[in-house]
Amino acid sequence: MAPSSSRLSSPNRIFLPISILTTLYYLPTTSAYTWAFQNTPKQCSNLTVSISGSDGAPPYRVLILPFGPSPLAGVIEARKIMDMAFDPKSTSLSFPLNYPANSQFVAVLHPTL
Repeated sequence: MAPSSSRLSSPNRIFLPISILTTLYYLPTTSAYTWAFQNTPKQCSNLTVSISGSDGAPPYRVLILPFGPSPLAGVIEARKIMDMAFDPKSTSLSFPLNYPANSQFVAVLHPTL
């Protein structure tokens, strides 16, 4: 008589949890930093970005990318991609946001490599 399939699969039932636990044990702990705008973005005003948390690696950069259609009449695109560098030991950056009113954009903050 052939062994039942449940007997053949029982070692697999034990092996799977052990392999998952072993994998989780060797994963590095997660580190992070956060960033935020310190003021509401406004047309032709300074925008301040700040970083908090101790897990980032300065110096940082912020990349501002226009998103969506231009808010100007005739769909004239006056917005430019901006790549701004933080001072090497600074956790905040203030710069003029020279975008027309009602512009949309995406901001990406990253450490400089």
